[in-house]
Amino acid sequence: MSINVVNTSYLISTSKHICTEWKPIGISNTWADIAISGTGQYQTIIAKNGPIYISNDYGSTWTIINIVYNWSSVAMSFDGSKQVASIYGGIVFSSNNYGISWKKEDIPIGNWVSITMSRDGLTIYVCPSEGYIHYINTNLSYWSKLFTIEPNNWSKVVLSPDTKWQFAVTTNNLTYYSFTYSKDWIQQYLFQLNYFLI
Repeated sequence: MSINVVNTSYLISTSKHICTEWKPIGISNTWADIAISGTGQYQTIIAKNGPIYISNDYGSTWTIINIVYNWSSVAMSFDGSKQVASIYGGIVFSSNNYGISWKKEDIPIGNWVSITMSRDGLTIYVCPSEGYIHYINTNLSYWSKLFTIEPNNWSKVVLSPDTKWQFAVTTNNLTYYSFTYSKDWIQQYLFQLNYFLI
């Protein structure tokens, strides 16, 4: 297993020993987010106002994908084959070949701050800094607003691998969660649910 740590403006560090040993691998940028496959083999990191970096060898070597935007968040399926990345002040890009090539998603321009994907990569949620969470899945051929939860000032959205559970966090310390595939949502203050966010 290889796990990478990103410190906003510093080097990527990698560990293959359950986080007991770390070493920088010589890539420096202003990082936004990182995603890793279930085995750790595939890893993708995005830079703010920079390119995408991908690795297919547990973080040992990296390839630059020269698509430069103000990236905000990235996610991938368990096997790493499907990936998505959101842009603050832009749209969403997706990849179906381990991050090698990317295409634009037909989603409105927005200040997207967080994106998440199911284990199989077939369900995707993305939230803006203000407004409705958007989603797409196998039942939809287009992106749709999630009307089962009111618009808010979002900072993070997360899906469980099977998509039954969803968590969404606002900038004003509210947490919403659903265990009914987004049909119903429960609101609580962040400190009341901090054990879910560890």
